[in-house]
Amino acid sequence: RENRPFNLGEAMAREFKHGHFCQEIVTVSPAEAAVLSEFGFPHARVVGTYRPVTPTPRSFQERAGIVFVGSLYAENTPNYDSLTWFIEEILPRVEEELGWETRLNLVGHVAPGLALDRFLAHSRVTWHGPVADLAPIYDTSRIAIAPTRFAAGTPYKVYEAASFGVPTVITDLLAKQLGWKHEQEVLAVPVDDTEGFAAAIVRLYRSEELWHRLRQGCCDRLNSEHNEGRYREALSHVLPAFDRSR
Repeated sequence: RENRPFNLGEAMAREFKHGHFCQEIVTVSPAEAAVLSEFGFPHARVVGTYRPVTPTPRSFQERAGIVFVGSLYAENTPNYDSLTWFIEEILPRVEEELGWETRLNLVGHVAPGLALDRFLAHSRVTWHGPVADLAPIYDTSRIAIAPTRFAAGTPYKVYEAASFGVPTVITDLLAKQLGWKHEQEVLAVPVDDTEGFAAAIVRLYRSEELWHRLRQGCCDRLNSEHNEGRYREALSHVLPAFDRSR
């Protein structure tokens, strides 16, 4: 039994075995609602995500480096896996092209006892730890990355970077979860395409035209689909007493 392959369908069925007792089921994305529908919950409500758009002011030329924001709780987690892949396989390829301009800023909580030696020993990596105000870091960074290879839900880190006006290179897994388009709001690369991810970073890092196009695209997407009014409206259907006029 220990060697039995993981079956997603069986796991989902167990997870929602007693879901019919719930008065309401909410999700953060249409994609999640579609999955729930397959398991017998066709009326799940999509609440979505709210993220105000406050683009940081520095110009393309005034920015430098790459930023990754995410908490690290254990080795078998999406953020730890993505950093391992990025630093060990992608970053050397980026450095071949960008040379001294290659700078990776890591920001986020680290669980006590979790070793980060494999990350922090790299000469191009700077660890900032938890940061209360991310605006200054996003204001100085040229691009953000989300090299996630397994995850569920929606990647809030991409919304966050977009809200600060910082274009992001992500995997196609995250693009599907977001419903965002390659070359319109983000640059999306197939999972495990090491060469492609490195090439996308170098391309975005060097192209001011592409940088501005993606910056505008992701800000427009947030403004239209993740604004406060739309979020309050969605909540009002789940919580009838919610005061949408506040």
